[in-house]
Amino acid sequence: MALANLSAIPVPSDPSRLVPVLRRLLGETAPVDDRSPAVATLLRAVSGGRAPLQAHLSRLSRALAAIQDVLPLLPALPAALRQLWIATLLHHGLRRDWNPEALVRMLLRSASDPDAQRLMALALERTRMWDSALPLWDTYLMAMIRTGGWPAACPETSRVLLHMADLVPSDFREVLALFGVGSEAEFRALIAAKVLPAFLDRGSLLERARAADPDPRVFRALVAHYAQGDRKRAEAEAEGWRRAHPHDLEPLLYLIRAAEGRGALRKALGLLADAESINGVHPEVRQSRYRVLLASAERRISEGKAALAGADLDRLEREPRAGEGDHLAYLLALRWVAARRAADAQAAVAAEQALTARLDNPVARDLLLGAVARSLGAEPPRPAGPASHSLTIDGLARVCDLFRAVHRPLPVPRELIARVERDLAGASITQLHSLAAGGVWIGAPSLSDAASGRGLAHDGPLLHRFLLIRGRVLAAAMAQRDRDRARQCLRAARELAARSRDMEAVREASAALQALLGFDPWVGRVPTRDDAPPTHEEIRRILAAERGRRDAQSGPGDPAPRRPRPPRRPRRESMLQTLLPLMEDWP
Repeated sequence: MALANLSAIPVPSDPSRLVPVLRRLLGETAPVDDRSPAVATLLRAVSGGRAPLQAHLSRLSRALAAIQDVLPLLPALPAALRQLWIATLLHHGLRRDWNPEALVRMLLRSASDPDAQRLMALALERTRMWDSALPLWDTYLMAMIRTGGWPAACPETSRVLLHMADLVPSDFREVLALFGVGSEAEFRALIAAKVLPAFLDRGSLLERARAADPDPRVFRALVAHYAQGDRKRAEAEAEGWRRAHPHDLEPLLYLIRAAEGRGALRKALGLLADAESINGVHPEVRQSRYRVLLASAERRISEGKAALAGADLDRLEREPRAGEGDHLAYLLALRWVAARRAADAQAAVAAEQALTARLDNPVARDLLLGAVARSLGAEPPRPAGPASHSLTIDGLARVCDLFRAVHRPLPVPRELIARVERDLAGASITQLHSLAAGGVWIGAPSLSDAASGRGLAHDGPLLHRFLLIRGRVLAAAMAQRDRDRARQCLRAARELAARSRDMEAVREASAALQALLGFDPWVGRVPTRDDAPPTHEEIRRILAAERGRRDAQSGPGDPAPRRPRPPRRPRRESMLQTLLPLMEDWP
């Protein structure tokens, strides 16, 4: 009837111009003679792209029908063919951005064998859905043990549990926010009441992995896990690691640092002797020896035991590290303070003269003696007169390097920091790096920002180090714009450090990126990680953007802002609630 009415419209009339368009909308496929913009716009507005949509829907319908036809056949297929089919479907489904939860639910109805669960868990990991991948891994592990694939205590079981623990975020706030739980105690109570499954507890997974196979990798993960909040438990795990693997240096080095940190120097020296019996020339063993002896000398000076402190200082001066940089100047400053506390004026004068001969910069000498004297309860000396700007820059740079090397706090007057910040034009590249790194150490981010900005203006072997420092300063800011800049700087620093074979800088940049991207307190979720290394063009753009900036982030000595606790959110309905009932029916 409609076509008959259209045929009755006279051709010369104005409505006849719409006849080809209306015939096209009624299903005719012949091309429209009138290709004017008005006709094309009318077709698009009325049809809404119906023709291409119909073609896509037709293909989608055929694909879904094929999948539905194959699913009932999966249990009867050979294992290798079934795994290949599932892997293919998951691969192409995720490439086409299909809903992974719906895809896994569909597969689970026909393929619930352990290999299928493993493939689906790996697929969910690729989509960052760790809380949905964990139940599949848990069921896979239980099925392998139940069917005799491997025993409960073996390396394979331990590796799966360790992998599951790696999936759980190390930042516990993220877990709490994801499930809408307000505290760790409430989280433990929900697990004890079986409201939440036990495999959400990272510590429990690691302990099960240790029971299955006490491998050094498991102990390393346990120590790192408990070191974040339970130092005593972390030391207990390191002791267990030491007993299980008596020839490993790593647990001994951790225990030495822990004992040193809480002031148990006698225990640290005993552990150090054990470490030296395993490998006395290991670089970290030698550094640990220097640190422990230095802490022992400082304690004896503060306790007024001048003779014992002098013996420690004699041993320190014989250490190879005493000849590096200005380390000997630090030891001479300790001798000066020890002599002052013992009221030995002659020894104090001799130590001060030796220090002046060793450290020819009056600014560095005043900062060094003042910091050491205050830390050990002695009266600092009267500072020397005003120094030139070049001596001030050099003195601050050298003392920042020294105190970072001996891992000691360095108080610096604010006016001195401000004076250096205002004019860095005469500083060398090495001095700029010392000031940038020193600003982070002494809590002066504006100094780090100014020195790194000046250093970024020059290409050279320290370029990635300046980017790393700039990224660390920006990462402490609260503004999202600054945190985005920090991510770009750290990515570029990591890539440039890798090209320069500076593995220490690579580790520092990776750790800073992980801390920055691990959790966003404002949105309570994991942001998308950009693990791909930046291209040469991206690095060039990042450098150009940072070189054009001169804005400092905060004043000298301002503490880094505390990150707020994530807000409590309603418990999320995740795939976990869907999988748990299905898992009860699996063989």
